[in-house]
Amino acid sequence: MSSYELSEETLQNIEYDTGIPKNNLAKLTMNEMDIILEKKIKRKLVHSYERKNSPIIGRGSVYLYLKRFLKMNTIDKKLSKI
Repeated sequence: MSSYELSEETLQNIEYDTGIPKNNLAKLTMNEMDIILEKKIKRKLVHSYERKNSPIIGRGSVYLYLKRFLKMNTIDKKLSKI
């Protein structure tokens, strides 16, 4: 496992955007982070797959993970209405 370190500026930005203190980030589980973020945005996060069955947690496209990625057929349908 490789180690990495975030810059102080990045940590401050994450703390500002999420409300999670920078010294608590590494201690929280994904579920705990979700609960904090859901309280901040006042709605449930929608995940495109169940985490417990997926080995790819936190990898890949955020847009796919949160079902915010538009498929080509959706784009075509919207364009055809113009």
